[in-house]
Amino acid sequence: MGTEPTVIVIAGPTASGKTDLAIALSQKLDAPIISADSRQVYRELDVGVARPSSEQLAAAPHHLIGYVGIEEPYSAGRWARDARAVLDASFAETRTCIIAGGSGLHVQSLLDGLPVMPEVPVEIRQHFHAVYVERGLLNLQAALRQRDPAYAEVVDLANPHRLMRALAAMEASGETFTALRARPRTPLPYRQRWVIMEPPRHMLYDRIGARVEGMLARGLVEEACRLYDLRHLDALQTIGYRELWPVFDGEATLTEATERIKHSTRQYARRQTTWNQRLSGLRLTQPEIDTTVAYVTNGEARVERD
Repeated sequence: MGTEPTVIVIAGPTASGKTDLAIALSQKLDAPIISADSRQVYRELDVGVARPSSEQLAAAPHHLIGYVGIEEPYSAGRWARDARAVLDASFAETRTCIIAGGSGLHVQSLLDGLPVMPEVPVEIRQHFHAVYVERGLLNLQAALRQRDPAYAEVVDLANPHRLMRALAAMEASGETFTALRARPRTPLPYRQRWVIMEPPRHMLYDRIGARVEGMLARGLVEEACRLYDLRHLDALQTIGYRELWPVFDGEATLTEATERIKHSTRQYARRQTTWNQRLSGLRLTQPEIDTTVAYVTNGEARVERD
């Protein structure tokens, strides 16, 4: 391993084996792991976000897991700043750090750098959230098309949180969100090695099904029940929780909710796979420790297949 600080980024769809590979590499390379999961940051969320088990957390040093309250606003930008602080501190003691998680937007925000965004007062965020609750997604879409048609062409218009964030930032700054996104960025100055997990679809779907069943066995329903009164929060508009709210409301059975969780997770995995197609790096159909270490070391590795 050279002396240049290196960030290993392990990407891949949910349930593809990122956590196990990250722990194995951490132990082999004496490298800390930074979680790039947009929901595992919350203290109150555990089973439903597939947080690493206590045994996994003890097997390797982990950062950015379970450290903010569920009612705190938490964005990709804040995660990028927090992750950068961990990297800078870690590289004073080690030459390698690992980032593992399924949030491509979070990782991109860290590696490519973020434009400086305006501070948005709480009352502005609350206003647009109220607009969404009272008038629905179509109203947000119409407002965004009117104020920033260029951004409306590229944003996921089915994601209300992205729309509310853009509208709030424009309200606070007086600029279009397109202009805000074009502000200067400072890319991460460390060498990067990307490892992209790409298990066969049938294998991935089997793993997703087993994971959901495992969550239920570990107390997902009980965890969701404890969080029911907070279900309006953005953090709980999450696969694994949102499908259970109708069960508590008497509008669905647990069997129906379970199938919806599996279906939603498979859809999410497909979106992650599509996002990852743009990435360059070592692509693995299953975790391969020695191949990955060789790739991290010299930037080149061949994966032999029968």
